[in-house]
Amino acid sequence: MPRRQCASVTLYLNVVLKVVSMGALKKVGLGHAPDRFARRLVRSADVLVLCAALMGCGAETYERRLEETRKYFEYLQNVNQALSPAPWSEMGIELRVPKQFEMIPPPTGATDPDGLPQPASPASDPRQPRFLEVELPGLLGAWRATVPVDTDRETRDLPAFLYVCSNHFLWLQREKNPDVDPLSFDVEFGRRLAPVVGVSPPSSDYDWEWTEEKIPKPGSYAPSKLFDTITFEVVTKGVKYDLMLFRHHAQDIHVILMYLVPEDIAPQVRLRRAIEYSLHSLKVSPEVPTSQPAAKPARRGF
Repeated sequence: MPRRQCASVTLYLNVVLKVVSMGALKKVGLGHAPDRFARRLVRSADVLVLCAALMGCGAETYERRLEETRKYFEYLQNVNQALSPAPWSEMGIELRVPKQFEMIPPPTGATDPDGLPQPASPASDPRQPRFLEVELPGLLGAWRATVPVDTDRETRDLPAFLYVCSNHFLWLQREKNPDVDPLSFDVEFGRRLAPVVGVSPPSSDYDWEWTEEKIPKPGSYAPSKLFDTITFEVVTKGVKYDLMLFRHHAQDIHVILMYLVPEDIAPQVRLRRAIEYSLHSLKVSPEVPTSQPAAKPARRGF
C-alpha cells in the first residue's frame, strides 16, 4: 500500500477513534443517545482496520484501540438503557436517575418574595418520607418507583424511593442569620435519621462508620468522584428495605443521596446497577448560592 494511502487510513482512524473514545460525540449535538451514529463509525473503522491489517498499517494498535472503543460504547449503551435520558437539575446539582423512578412533584410556592427557592414546609411537602416518620433537611428532589420483589410465595410490586438533599438552603439562610452553619448539614441529617435506622446520632465529635469510596472506580469511562457510603436495614409495613446513603462534598457544598430500596428485588430489574450508573452521572457545582443579584458587567467604550 502506498505510504500516502496508508497515512490517509491512519489519519482517518485516528479521527474516528479519538472522536469516539474521548466522548466528543456529545459535543457535536448527539446528546445521550449516540448509538446509531457510533455503530456506523465503528463499522467503518472495522473495514479500515481490516484493510490496514492486510496492507501493513499498524493494525494491531488500531485493533486494540477499536476494542476499547467498543467497550466504551457498550458502557454508554448500558448507561442509557438504565437511566432517564434527561438529567434533573436543581441548585447546581445535576443527576440522571434510574428509569424506573418518577419525580414526586414539589409543592408550589416554595420561594421567597424575591422568587428565590426556599425549603418547603415539611408539613405541606408531599415529597417528605412521612411513612418513616422523619423530615429530611434540605430536600431538593424526590422520586418514587414501583419494583417487583421476590418473596417466598409470590412476586410483589413494592415502592422504592430516592431523595436528594443538600446544604444549599442553609447557605441562603446564613445571609440573613450569621449563626447558621451550613457545614453542620451532615450532622443534622444524621441526627434526624438516627431514630429511623436505630443508631446513635452523629455529633461534632462522633460520626457513623462511613465507607470512603471512589465511584466509579479510577480508570472507568466516567470521572471518579469521592463518596462516603453507608447502608442500614429498615423495616416499614413489614417489608425489609436497604436505606443507602451516598454523601458527596464539592468543597463547601454538601449533598446526600438517600435510596430506599426493598430487599430481594427481582434480578431482571437490575436496579442496583442503575443506581451505580446514576452516581456516575452526578455533577455538583462547588459554587455557594447567594440571594444577591449578580454584578452587572462594566461598560466599555464611550
